[in-house]
Amino acid sequence: MSSTERVRVLLVDDERVILDLVERFIRRLDVDVDCVESGDAALALMQRNFYHLFIIDLLMPGMNGIQLLQRVNEASPDSEVIILTGYGDMQSVIQALRGGAYDYFQKPIEDADVFLMAVQRALDKQHLTVERRRLVEDLKAAYERIEEQRVQELQHIQEIGAALASSLQRDEIVRTLHSALSARTGAEVVGFCLTGPSFGEKEWLIHTDRPIDETIPLELKGIVKEKLSQMGFADSLVDEVVTRVLVDECDPEASVITGPIRSSIVVPMISRDQLQGLVAIASGSDGAFSGQSERLLSIFAGQAVVALENEAMFRRMANLAISDGLTGLFNHRHFYELLQVEIERSERYSRQFSLLMIDADSLKKTNDTYGHLVGDQVLRELADLLLQETRESDMVARYGGDEFTVILPESPIDRAEALAQRLRWLVEEHKFMCGAERIEFTISVGVTSFVPGQRTTVEGLVGRADSALYKAKAGGGNRVGANHPE
Repeated sequence: MSSTERVRVLLVDDERVILDLVERFIRRLDVDVDCVESGDAALALMQRNFYHLFIIDLLMPGMNGIQLLQRVNEASPDSEVIILTGYGDMQSVIQALRGGAYDYFQKPIEDADVFLMAVQRALDKQHLTVERRRLVEDLKAAYERIEEQRVQELQHIQEIGAALASSLQRDEIVRTLHSALSARTGAEVVGFCLTGPSFGEKEWLIHTDRPIDETIPLELKGIVKEKLSQMGFADSLVDEVVTRVLVDECDPEASVITGPIRSSIVVPMISRDQLQGLVAIASGSDGAFSGQSERLLSIFAGQAVVALENEAMFRRMANLAISDGLTGLFNHRHFYELLQVEIERSERYSRQFSLLMIDADSLKKTNDTYGHLVGDQVLRELADLLLQETRESDMVARYGGDEFTVILPESPIDRAEALAQRLRWLVEEHKFMCGAERIEFTISVGVTSFVPGQRTTVEGLVGRADSALYKAKAGGGNRVGANHPE
């Protein structure tokens, strides 16, 4: 689609309330939305308008969602489709996905943010598909009208675009860009300044294929800051991010790249009309770059920002899948995955590890006395205390409600009991506050240990820790109970 073309979305569902709800969600993305209540009405609109995305209910009177999906694929192959289903027929969902649907959601849609991220990814994919097809068409036309050099350049851009689109690793994206820019422009160093709202983890990443003098990052940062000032942005954006130098040393005898930088180009990375960062290339040779180099860098910057945003979104989604929303700790499901991995690792290397099961003794009283918002804040503070007092190698999770767990790799039970006592004392002494009033708050801890060779299952180990916790709670709370392996 062109930069001025409005994105159009068609919602098809026989339930008016669902149409209204989804329409309100979609309009947050500043797109044009049409709504119809049947497949026939959708086909009629398709004859007059092009839609970038269809959101279709599976179960409708007359033409169902699968049949409409097939008609969309035939009449509008450049469009993407998201399926809505309000019933448990997963076989139909699988059929829809195999038939070309991009994603599906069950009704009612409970998390608008997750749904909107899926919609935006579908629109991005549709845009990239069209742009890639147009690029291929340009490439074919180039064979007939321009010289061999231009053909090779377009081929290279297409290959780099495909390589970037398939990568979900930030370092790999940067390596791919550096390889392309080095081959086409002679760039010795490439730098990515990621400062925009698309990137939760802001970074100033410099990549080279051989060692560089420590002055190079500082020189390049100064060049980027000057470009930011010229564009009307605060040059302090560069100072606020962490610098990381990624060096691919192919030859141990390779010479070190030294300053000063004599040639450089800096171009912005723009997405959704926002500055997301900048890309810079540099060389120690005078006049190393031409206008053609800047044009190529601008093209690659446009491809790079999409790939980097996809990587950042994938990282956020991966973190959401394993994290507890209130405390930021690992969630219940990921705890069991980690525990299974730790059991297998301990069996393989014959190393003992321990498990703590922690229960907040007085959360209900706190909630009843001060309210659930204060109770939530107490749980967040408790999570912070657990993280502060455990090692980086330890794995802290929220088991559910007012219960937490800690996996202690390579820790015998006596060391785990000592940690449990320290945690119990720290929580007792910690000043949990509601305004000026201190909240009395304690924990009970159950401790057990995994011994290789005893064929203990995940469920068995959790059961032993839970039994030890029960002993502590039965003794009045604010205690540590232990369940020693036989």
